[in-house]
Amino acid sequence: MAVQPAPAVRRAAQILRYLASDPQAERSLADIARAVDIHRASCQTLLLALAAEGLVMRRAPSGRYRLGALLVGLGHAARAAVSLTELVESALEDLADALGATAFAGVVAGTSVQVLASWSVPHPYGQTVTTGARLPLRAPVGLIYVAWSEDAAFDAWLNVAEPALDDAQRRALHHDRDTVRSRGWSATVARADGAEAAGVREVGQAYLTAERITLLGMSAPVWEPNGDFACSLALTGFRSSFDGPELLAAASVLTTSASAVTAVLRGEQVRTGLVDP
Repeated sequence: MAVQPAPAVRRAAQILRYLASDPQAERSLADIARAVDIHRASCQTLLLALAAEGLVMRRAPSGRYRLGALLVGLGHAARAAVSLTELVESALEDLADALGATAFAGVVAGTSVQVLASWSVPHPYGQTVTTGARLPLRAPVGLIYVAWSEDAAFDAWLNVAEPALDDAQRRALHHDRDTVRSRGWSATVARADGAEAAGVREVGQAYLTAERITLLGMSAPVWEPNGDFACSLALTGFRSSFDGPELLAAASVLTTSASAVTAVLRGEQVRTGLVDP
């Protein structure tokens, strides 16, 4: 017979997750028992055990409960034990399933973008992304990695473009940077002059009114606790085109996932998950 999880431990975990859903709130025994669907007496014994271990705190004389101080140290230890790669891997799987595209996380490695982790889905033309692959970080590729950079770093990205950019192209990429900054995500299409890197262009408002949009890729930033760029969560190899509302819905799924990873890095409670596009 297979060993089964201990029911009491699972119920205790449900209590902790409920208290963590609003860390500032103090909950009564009745509130907690009702929220996690546990008999009041059983819930009380679990809360007393959690309080004895410092995992919850009981306020006297009100008898209301909130998360315990011991969880602060445990949270720091958990973050130290989990790498960025491990944090993004489950997010990538969920993104690939939700949007039917290959999902990957990219980081800046010197003058390149390196694929930190990837989750591929079958594609009619075999498009895929391999973990560890590198791509030169030069305009117009990789705007998400420099969109929030200082002007000097952004100009350096422009200056290493191959072939070199003319003034109109540089102005267009400055406009694209403003677009990405203002909405918090990037989506690229191939310009009419071809699907090569030189033809990559950010999706602007005009594209959102088009009947169908064929995306090359979509990405959103994940942030370090100090505000530095940690990595991107990105999607490519879409199996179908989008109209404007569909694209915005997909972007919402992506940014929600990136925000959730950022929240974990910052030690914040994640209150939202993926939403269906």
